[in-house]
Amino acid sequence: MTVRAEIHRLRGQSGPDAVRARPYRLGAEVDADFLRARNAARRGEVAEFAGPLLPESESPAVREERESLTALVRHVLLAGGGAEALWSYGDTSCGVDDVEIMDALLDALARDDPRRSLVRTHRARLG
Repeated sequence: MTVRAEIHRLRGQSGPDAVRARPYRLGAEVDADFLRARNAARRGEVAEFAGPLLPESESPAVREERESLTALVRHVLLAGGGAEALWSYGDTSCGVDDVEIMDALLDALARDDPRRSLVRTHRARLG
């Protein structure tokens, strides 16, 4: 399929103003969870992080964005993420084996939180 045909199909699905021509570019605002997470992290805030961006993609641009976003979110969490944000990140493929995240999570969880024993056991397995 040609680029022209794809653009025509995209306009048909998203409206005539969504794609502009000469040069082709998006005319609509793009919203995505990874953009919200990146923008929040750049402000030093914690946002919901669903896991690595397109983990199966080997595209250099996607890989660079994935690694950059993960590192940025991790940095913000280690600098002061709360228990819930650390728990959520620790539940992703990025954080499940991250010793520093597990240590920060142990520090952030309340002493009577039942998740502490799970994290402590998992942390011990990590070494």
